[in-house]
Amino acid sequence: MPVTLTVDGQEVTVPDGSTILDAARKAGIYIPTLCFDTFLKPYGACRMCVVEVERAPKPLSSCNTMAMDGMVVSTKTEPVVHAQQGIMEMTLQHHPLDCPYCDKSGVCDLQHTAYEVGVYRSKLGSDNPNEPDHEFSPLIEWDPNRCIYCGKCVRICDERVGDSALTFNLRGFHSYIGTQFDEPLDCVECGECIEVCPVGALLSRPFMHSGRAWQVHQSESICNHCSVGCQMHVETRMGEVLRTKANPALRDQTPVNTRDRGPGDGMLCTRGRFGYDYIHDDGRVKQPLIRRNGALEPASWDEALTLVAEQIAGAKSQHGPDTIAAITSGRLSDEENYLASRLMREVVGTNNIDSTERWTFIPTLKTLGPAAFNFSIAQMEHMDAFLVVGGDIMESHDVLGMRMRQWVRDQGKALIQVSSLPSRQDSRFAQRVLRVRPGTEEHLVQGLAAELSRQSSNGSAPEELRGYDLEAAAADTGIEPAELSETAAQLAQAGSVGIVWALGNWLIGSAGNFAQAAANLALALPEAHLFPLAAKANSRGLVQMGAGADILPNFRSGDDAQARSALGRLWDVVLPESRGLTLDDLLSGADVSVLYIIGEDVVASARDRQKAQALLDRAGFVVVQDLFVNSTAAEHADVVLPAVSFAERTGTYTNLEGRAQRAQAAIPPVGEAKADWQIFTELALQLGARWTYKNSDSVAQEIAAALADIPPTHSAPGFGWQDLPELSSVNGDGKLLLVTQDHLFVPGVTGRYSSNLRRLVEEPVAELHPAQLERLGVSDGEKVGIQANGADVTVTAKANDRLAEDVVYLPVGFPDAPVGALLGAEATVAVSVRAAAAAAEAGSAQPRARNET
Repeated sequence: MPVTLTVDGQEVTVPDGSTILDAARKAGIYIPTLCFDTFLKPYGACRMCVVEVERAPKPLSSCNTMAMDGMVVSTKTEPVVHAQQGIMEMTLQHHPLDCPYCDKSGVCDLQHTAYEVGVYRSKLGSDNPNEPDHEFSPLIEWDPNRCIYCGKCVRICDERVGDSALTFNLRGFHSYIGTQFDEPLDCVECGECIEVCPVGALLSRPFMHSGRAWQVHQSESICNHCSVGCQMHVETRMGEVLRTKANPALRDQTPVNTRDRGPGDGMLCTRGRFGYDYIHDDGRVKQPLIRRNGALEPASWDEALTLVAEQIAGAKSQHGPDTIAAITSGRLSDEENYLASRLMREVVGTNNIDSTERWTFIPTLKTLGPAAFNFSIAQMEHMDAFLVVGGDIMESHDVLGMRMRQWVRDQGKALIQVSSLPSRQDSRFAQRVLRVRPGTEEHLVQGLAAELSRQSSNGSAPEELRGYDLEAAAADTGIEPAELSETAAQLAQAGSVGIVWALGNWLIGSAGNFAQAAANLALALPEAHLFPLAAKANSRGLVQMGAGADILPNFRSGDDAQARSALGRLWDVVLPESRGLTLDDLLSGADVSVLYIIGEDVVASARDRQKAQALLDRAGFVVVQDLFVNSTAAEHADVVLPAVSFAERTGTYTNLEGRAQRAQAAIPPVGEAKADWQIFTELALQLGARWTYKNSDSVAQEIAAALADIPPTHSAPGFGWQDLPELSSVNGDGKLLLVTQDHLFVPGVTGRYSSNLRRLVEEPVAELHPAQLERLGVSDGEKVGIQANGADVTVTAKANDRLAEDVVYLPVGFPDAPVGALLGAEATVAVSVRAAAAAAEAGSAQPRARNET
């Protein structure tokens, strides 16, 4: 029911549940606030927002007083103004007023509010604190002298992030904000506390003193680090990215303003807020490079593109188009992956285009069908329980993990965590943690499906599942049958269940099997929904644009003659019918005359590093199109074409929900770099095509036509009881099992070149159980060597008593610890671990531990 009240003589109608402050803002009436934030629960601590309400015995805080029908409110009476000025004087008494030097100047709530209430100094005299700046964190500057004790930082860390890393210490005049018991900051440093701080007490260290608020330009963009699709503002000055921030408009939500906050709910994680500085790293490729006499040397664009075109044309003429292949990336925009597919299929004449999505997203798609990816994060919020399996989403999709924490804590939803590794969700948020043996996640899910199907059909499981039960699952996973039975009962009684899994490295070799097991479990439950989380920012967009050897736009099969014909008509060409080479085919020995690698470091990301090296050695001519001379380009590229980062690119990204979001270029290309769509267009023209694209918008218009002509199919072969191939797991045979997953601070290529993120994790660390370290004769912080598949990696050891004793954890993404060399083609392998010949250097910097609770 709407509520109608009068504010300063204006009649205002607001939704039920609105506050007086909501009503005043709807009427355009200013009420000063300091502790209030639409992104947080009403707090009422600063009392700056007091108003007079007719028949109320004293002024009331408007931020947490509900609006009622017939209420008469006055915001500018003498008692109200006097109270607000008195509060401001007390606040200024303890503030250093160092505005000329403070980075917050110009966007400071204290500055603005003092101006509005007419107070510029305190009549109470000055009692400025002289507390030293705390060494708060590598990325967050904490100046306690500027703190006004609004509590926003404490509240957002608790209410939104779920870490509760900050608190009020002591009481009364001695109160101050800090960490629990003044311990070092124990969180992942997402920076949300910086975002809500109304003054300059909490600041971004990388941004400090780089520009005033009125000197920077803001552009809307999409975070490029994972597939959640968080919306952000990129702040720039003189062609340089100074910082990235959450889009402030998304955080202003009240019962009066119910704007969609977007998939990221108006937040950013550590990577999104601090992992931008790779854009201006000294290692950026700023002009084309051509290998001459064994070394990469600068060249002009005309020279480089002419050479690439000649090599492609020559290979096509001498060996045929099917000896030319491209590997693209989920970091490119929709428009760019669409053009990459068109370049290969139309201009080159081959279906040989693929990506690392071949190992996770595509098998999941082929098993479940495209309908399984048609979900929303809002739909996730309406689940009664979550079964999160495999990789830690707090590492791979951190903002989504933060949102799940809110749902679990504030809405009473159940969380069951299944993984071979500990998660930041485990101790405080998960009601049940099932620590399975590495590589047996699908065994557990299939066992639960078999048990629940028996329960729902009076003891008789579907024929496809009769060979599996809880006892078999317990033997495989190491989880007691009783606990598995309790888990099955909890899921059956939960109402609606969301089965959530990140499409990460843990699925390599088994993504399709796991998807089928998840589908079986969903069928066995009264109500369940599948939520497979794509890995990269545009993993879903890449596949939807048809940038796969056996996939056409809108997830249509490459064998679909109707889709192929429709696309051919749009491009005015007869498309090749032969099956394209997948990434697995390329790594397995396929002959390649020209290999075109776009936005991907094949050596670093390959599931089998040795096979990747062999592919590059085998290729006659290698073109790398990227931001850096990565490990692939350094040794193997004949030509390197400088591409652009997300901040230099205009285009759309399709997130894990299928939501297409537009990003706007914030700065011109660095050096002579060009957008990928522009490189594809110029190369196509060199090869004789008649492309006329002028910008990414013209590509987007063509994509709209293509998707309209080629509607998606909704066949889902996995939606029905399906048996699985014989389940297998790794047997350590007395060795340790290597388990790996994404690392929050090392998001692929970008993490390696972000000095901000490198401050948080200085080197790769192998985590082992303390008992295992003792058996090895290794102390925490010393070096160990890890051997498997003919590779030997030396890293620092770190004790973690939450790991199983037979497991060693090593994250992916570190050039100094090439996990792919150890794994071969598997997600989990048995490894030998020994004390390294040379111990860690005395006094060397130890890796900074992250919060793991």
